[in-house]
Amino acid sequence: MRTLVEARKVIENVLSNPVNAAELASCKSLLTNGYSTYLADPKNYVDAVLMRYSGGKDVLTGYNNRIGSVSADKVKEIFGALSEGMRIEYVVKQ
Repeated sequence: MRTLVEARKVIENVLSNPVNAAELASCKSLLTNGYSTYLADPKNYVDAVLMRYSGGKDVLTGYNNRIGSVSADKVKEIFGALSEGMRIEYVVKQ
């Protein structure tokens, strides 16, 4: 239960404060580099391909560009959806 309370605090903090451009850039870099490293392992890449074709979830195509295109407004939009109780499994911007 404490985890949910802490998660709610983080969500409300993001919604009530401007998104720091340097932090956003750092997070995007971390995600891009981390995912690239993750996909360098053939097993992980195969799992991602299987997810794409068996579950219809494409987490491979253009992920660098999709991560790079995330804006402060998009972050606020996603956290707003979380705040309203929507279930978000993952986010893909097309």
